[in-house]
Amino acid sequence: MKTSILSVLALSFGLLAQGGTSLAAEQKPFKAVPKMNSSSKVPTGISLPNDKQLYKPVPKMKISKSSPPRALTASSVSSRSGAIPTFDPINSAFEALKRAGTELNAARVAFGHKAQECWDKDYTQADQAAAGCSYTETVASCYEKLAIFCVTPAKVRWDNASPAFTRASDTLKYTIVEYNRKLAP
Repeated sequence: MKTSILSVLALSFGLLAQGGTSLAAEQKPFKAVPKMNSSSKVPTGISLPNDKQLYKPVPKMKISKSSPPRALTASSVSSRSGAIPTFDPINSAFEALKRAGTELNAARVAFGHKAQECWDKDYTQADQAAAGCSYTETVASCYEKLAIFCVTPAKVRWDNASPAFTRASDTLKYTIVEYNRKLAP
């Protein structure tokens, strides 16, 4: 067993050594690029740069921290249309839209929970009387009145939140249109 391991190792080292020498024979020796003197001839049409031109110091830039760079000033836009309007009306209209959307979503979720609660609820005679059920009505019509009576507060909340969201959306659209109108020349 030891002899087979040793023979495999000897064979692999032998192949490795043979591969290394064959690669060394194939490689070309490195030749240094000849250094050009000032007396060397340069082919016609090619000019060599002066050493002084290559190593010019870069001028230091003077930047004032109090004034913005010239590239960032919008003199062409501001001179064309007067003062640039701010985003404040758009931002406040967008915040109102987010609040209205949050309220609409909360009303929708509350309505869903209330509807499930009304579906699963066991109604008493007091609930039936409050809903307006009479003794002569059928169970189906009384149950419909009970469901409407139970869900009505959540439905009113959702019904109030929906137009408020629509108004906030329309206000944001109008604010954006007005902003664009002010930007036009």
